[in-house]
Amino acid sequence: MDCNGVTDADVNKAAGSAMFTKVVVSDAGCFWQENTMLGTFGAGMGISTWWYRGSDMDTERELEQLAGRTLTELSIDGNDGFKASDDTACSIYVAKGGDVITWSIQTMNPAMLPDLCSITEQLAQLSQDRVN
Repeated sequence: MDCNGVTDADVNKAAGSAMFTKVVVSDAGCFWQENTMLGTFGAGMGISTWWYRGSDMDTERELEQLAGRTLTELSIDGNDGFKASDDTACSIYVAKGGDVITWSIQTMNPAMLPDLCSITEQLAQLSQDRVN
């Protein structure tokens, strides 16, 4: 299922505005670019979801810790995972069998958005509800 079950409308609702435009759709996931790019500055900012097949949660944890983010354990509908966040980013990783589904937001404009983790938590929950 495209984008782990989440639509453009779901993204805009979670983000509280139409600040993001979907620019990548692939078998591995999707990326919505933040619309506030200045030239190439801000490329890579936005909301993404990826489905890592056969991935290891411990590897993902280590990468987020190396990036200096705060890690918090969580569970969505009985699937274990964790949240990694700082002032301009929040990622949620959830184990799905032998795979990992991740939702991330990175922004230059955190003040223009609701709490970043509330955005990724909503999207991760929608994915969990829709993707089996």
